[in-house]
Amino acid sequence: QKAFTTSFEGSVAYTYQHAVDVTSTTSSTAGSNYRYQRDVSGDINDKSVSTSKYDQPNRIIATGTYRFPKTLTDISVVYTGNSGAPFDYVYGIGSGTGSGDANADGQSQNDLIYVPKNAHDQSEILFTGYNSTNPQAVAAANAMADGFENLINRVDCLKSQRGTIMKRNSCRNPWVNEVDLTVAQNLGWRFNNLQVRFDIINFGNLLNKDWGKQAFSDQGATCGQICSATLPGLTQTGNKLPAGVTNSPLAQGIYTFDTKFTPFNSNFAASNYRMQASVRYSF
Repeated sequence: QKAFTTSFEGSVAYTYQHAVDVTSTTSSTAGSNYRYQRDVSGDINDKSVSTSKYDQPNRIIATGTYRFPKTLTDISVVYTGNSGAPFDYVYGIGSGTGSGDANADGQSQNDLIYVPKNAHDQSEILFTGYNSTNPQAVAAANAMADGFENLINRVDCLKSQRGTIMKRNSCRNPWVNEVDLTVAQNLGWRFNNLQVRFDIINFGNLLNKDWGKQAFSDQGATCGQICSATLPGLTQTGNKLPAGVTNSPLAQGIYTFDTKFTPFNSNFAASNYRMQASVRYSF
């Protein structure tokens, strides 16, 4: 932090952190916290620590303020850049028995997905229509396998975990950039403590509609990227059971995949510029 002249001052700050926890409490009720506190592949009551939803490895804040002495006008700029929050890929709820509950603990939408080595290998993953005699249904199943394979190949945290059940919070939302601009006018010696302010939040988006976007994995999220867990278009529609049984721990899930699925979405208020006018009295 430094005052360069009587009219101009600025600061730069960098923070590094690594956070691990047993659970990342994000919900407003006990039931939701129990269900969504940690996405799992085994026992929901497991107490081992792993990457927290609140893990933010890198954060940069830079500020600058210039005062025009004659007019008592202040112009301030604040830049914030930070790592995106961690998130998971979990199974979604469909119509199959035990749907969305791959580990059969009675809780759905919190089970980490298995990332197949090859999405076309039916010993690893089955898509609805795989065993159909209808050529169109078989073609649709192959299209879903193609789509899921393409998703894995273009998302690093999926690609690096082929052949395994994903680790908790092993994916991360994109880096976030935001520039805010403030113009403040002091009202002179008679009203020395009174200031009129005009703020533009996410100023970059005002200049260019493609700037300042804050994309994150929003599917299933209720409180922004800090608690997002993505359903990767995989919805369970049934189970393949060993011959001659109606229930078995060897059941293999059958899924549909949304071929239009996209990992991130930036269609949120935070991605748009906002303006506010205010009056501030200092005492």
